Amino acid sequence: MKFCQRHWTALRKAIDDLGLTPQVSTSGEEAARRLQAGAPDPLMAAHNMILHRCLEYLGLALLVDEPGADPKCPQCEISKACAGGCGRDGCGDDMTEGATKALAKQLAEEQGRTA
Repeated sequence: MKFCQRHWTALRKAIDDLGLTPQVSTSGEEAARRLQAGAPDPLMAAHNMILHRCLEYLGLALLVDEPGADPKCPQCEISKACAGGCGRDGCGDDMTEGATKALAKQLAEEQGRTA
């Protein structure tokens, strides 16, 4: 399982649009250190929100890639599974906006508690 380049780029842009890029870790090791210190990486937080929701809908099969195929992108897999059944196309694409809005709200609430 791995976000496709289109969805990863969209997520990074959404994080940048929120002004959070300076808080994004430059490596996995830095992200782990920040998480342990209680300062999670906003990009990974949004990524994990999306992955969590996709796992809720699709189950653990999302984590199993087909031999010889590209890794499954959670957002692409949601769009395939839904296939407009909810009356909208691109459900997976909507998850980027939903996750970053939830992250912005969470950060605003946390700032309100510390102010």
